[in-house]
Amino acid sequence: MRTCHGIGIGNRIARRCAATLLTAALASCDDGPAAPEAMSLAVAPASVALASIGDTAVFTATITDQYGDAFAGVVGWRTSRPSVFTVTDAGVVKAVANGSGTLTASFDGLSATANVVVAQAPSAMDVTSGDGQAARQGLALAEAVVVEVTDAGGTPVEDVMVVFAPAAGDGAADPDTAATNADGRARTAWTLGDHPGMQSLTASVAGTGRPSVRVAATALTPEETADSVRIVSGDRQSVLQGQALPNPVVVLVLDDAGEPVEGARVAFTPAQGDGSADPDTAATNADGRARTTWTLGDHAGAQRLAATVAVADGPSVQVAATALAPEEVAAALRIVSGDRQSVLQGQALPNPVVVLVLDDAGEPVEGARVAFTPAQGDGSADPDTAATNADGRARTSWTLGDHAGAQRLAATVAVAGGPSASAIATALTPEQTVATLSVAAGDQQRAIRGEPLPAPVVVQLLDSAGNPVANVEVSFATASGHGRADPRAAASNAQGRAQTSWTLGEPLGTQRMTASVAGGPSVDATATALRRPVNTPPVASEEIPTLVLQTGAATVELAGNTYFRDADGDELRYTAVSSDPARARASVQGGEIAIRPVSRGTVRIVVSASDPSGEAVSQSFWAAVLPAPDNTGYDIDFLDFSGPARNLPKVVLDSNRRWERIITKDLQNIPVWNQTYVGCRQRFAVFAELDDLVVFVYVADIDGPQKVLARAGPCLIRSADGLALVGSVEFDVADLDNDDLFSTALHEVGHVLGIGTLWTYKGLLADPSSESNPNADTHFTGSAARAAFDAAGGTAYTGAKVPVHNGAGGGRNSHWRDSVFRGELMGPYLYPNSAQPLSAVTIQSLADLGYPVDPGQADSWTWSGRSFDLAAAIRRGEAIPLGAHVASGPILVVDDTGRIVREVRR
Repeated sequence: MRTCHGIGIGNRIARRCAATLLTAALASCDDGPAAPEAMSLAVAPASVALASIGDTAVFTATITDQYGDAFAGVVGWRTSRPSVFTVTDAGVVKAVANGSGTLTASFDGLSATANVVVAQAPSAMDVTSGDGQAARQGLALAEAVVVEVTDAGGTPVEDVMVVFAPAAGDGAADPDTAATNADGRARTAWTLGDHPGMQSLTASVAGTGRPSVRVAATALTPEETADSVRIVSGDRQSVLQGQALPNPVVVLVLDDAGEPVEGARVAFTPAQGDGSADPDTAATNADGRARTTWTLGDHAGAQRLAATVAVADGPSVQVAATALAPEEVAAALRIVSGDRQSVLQGQALPNPVVVLVLDDAGEPVEGARVAFTPAQGDGSADPDTAATNADGRARTSWTLGDHAGAQRLAATVAVAGGPSASAIATALTPEQTVATLSVAAGDQQRAIRGEPLPAPVVVQLLDSAGNPVANVEVSFATASGHGRADPRAAASNAQGRAQTSWTLGEPLGTQRMTASVAGGPSVDATATALRRPVNTPPVASEEIPTLVLQTGAATVELAGNTYFRDADGDELRYTAVSSDPARARASVQGGEIAIRPVSRGTVRIVVSASDPSGEAVSQSFWAAVLPAPDNTGYDIDFLDFSGPARNLPKVVLDSNRRWERIITKDLQNIPVWNQTYVGCRQRFAVFAELDDLVVFVYVADIDGPQKVLARAGPCLIRSADGLALVGSVEFDVADLDNDDLFSTALHEVGHVLGIGTLWTYKGLLADPSSESNPNADTHFTGSAARAAFDAAGGTAYTGAKVPVHNGAGGGRNSHWRDSVFRGELMGPYLYPNSAQPLSAVTIQSLADLGYPVDPGQADSWTWSGRSFDLAAAIRRGEAIPLGAHVASGPILVVDDTGRIVREVRR
């Protein structure tokens, strides 16, 4: 006889069991078994994960009777999330949207469930727009590059991070990482590189690199984009042959859209014999304009200039001008000098007759022929025809006729209807000659009182016709106290001149000397007596930057006149002294200061500049010498700028060793020669091959004890991988005796490497907090760090991962959240006299930044599973806020030669 055991069986099963007992009892009369009934229901498989929309999975349901045998029946199927997946009557599940839910099979009061998860996986990527474009080199493409990410079934995948990476030298994408939208699409603006030709951009799924697509574009030279050239100004001008046009020739280069083309080279080519253009090739400016000055050829008439874009079959335009003969441009003729002179009849005038020929703009005309014609009987002109010089002037010597009185000379431009003017002179009889005396040279000189004038005082004796008078004694007498003349008397020479040397007296200011002829005219000469000059000391004109050098590298030479100047124009002498010649030697060769690197370390160098009087000025600067590159592993070189008086503890300089063990491989060296940067708290010039990471170390008065212990961050990063190249760490002098100084130094170098300082630049910080939003769930999104956090117990953490400090103060958005990480090295608080572990989460965050790392170097750390009461620890003094200790200022992005290509604000 069958029995039913009712322990733990529901009412339905109890009823079935009772029915079974009754059936069995009745059947016992016939000694036969009870009829089969459905007793249990099972679904297989227990769970399914679908990777694309439209994917299907088949579930089976098995009904078992009371004997454990299969029971035939039609099972009903039901989905808990029809928006996520559907199910047919045959148990076929189909993915509809991302999410999860429960599949339930039921039969005659029995039911069983299975889990269904739909999580799209990127399977394919296609370019939807932006491929195959062309734009001018260095400019952005007109159309955004858009890619579409789909799963294996061809359905767009949302919230996938796509990385856009141009090939080396092929420009930049903005943004370089973007999330796909609801249509599975991500976009970026691609600015092409500066070289012409084909360029490429790769789009790939972040983290895996797959799937990916390649987008191509053509970078055109400015000339290749030119479609037309137009004359803006300077056409159809007229000017004297062989002269430059008054206005430049300006042309406008346009592309096929009618927009100005910048940087297109335009060749300016005059026709044969039609002069020259300067420059003969010019690049268009930002307005698409290029200009040249056209100097016409030496022949009169029409001339032509072609303006052509300097590319095969480039567009061109013709400019026209008219070259005029000098006489054609003459509009006026004036007597400049030589008019109304007097001289003995039959003699040549003492001064030539000079005329000026002007054009209609009042400018001098060069090369115009002028005819000089005396009136009948009024002598002769030599020459009778002369061409104007560059100042528009022509001259002749006029010998008067033999009759006394007024005489006339006509000057006329030698062209029909040319302008004319007349000069008048008076011919004197011998009896009309009157002697004159004038100062010919040496008047109004200046000299130090009591010293001779630099040049003699010269007087000129002339008769009434202006002819020199020889052999006449001239007396020289100084006013009272105004020095002495030597000689006091001198005879005029054949040119009618006499001279003396004048030594000034002691009174300051104007002094006077009189030159006179006995019974005749006299004239005064004056001079100014000065005090002795006061020497102006030299000054430092520009600060000498810190020099970053390298052992085995060439000597660096600094031009002294770049950094010092002397207002008096005196030649300066230089001296240079190194505080430690065993590290860097300083010497002077003429005006050059030579700094020779010797061995690793930092020194102070003092340079002094002195003038001939001994006045001097000095300035000092740092010279830091790096070791030769070691490419066997990752190296962090500390440059100590604390100075001997600060006594930087050795434990600080040793803190880099642990990071060198954590980062496992050498990074690309950056050879830099004579590049100057402003950052890391100073202005510095690099003459070295930078290997991996260089850290400037300082000691300064920050804010007293137990506040901001130190501050740090990178100031130069590589453009290729975004990793730190140069950074700085500044320690507060008041906290150098801190027992936790090694942990502090280790923490700050972590910031230099990029922990907290490069998260935003790398696109790894989500939901940052601020004063207005202090409770944001700020978190680090790097996959390696998230995996390490989960491995340390973080799978049970319910917030966004990995949690980042979002509280008040300067540590927000740049440290792990201490209420979760309690005491981890890269948290925003110091725990005095406590071990602060460097966790695998921190090490793997470096991997997310792009560093090759060894996670085995991590200290033991696990999440306790509950939030730590940080506020109470702060009140008890167990946790000290580190404050705003992430260095401010811009981060400079440099290429593989050290050239700055971008500046990142932080």
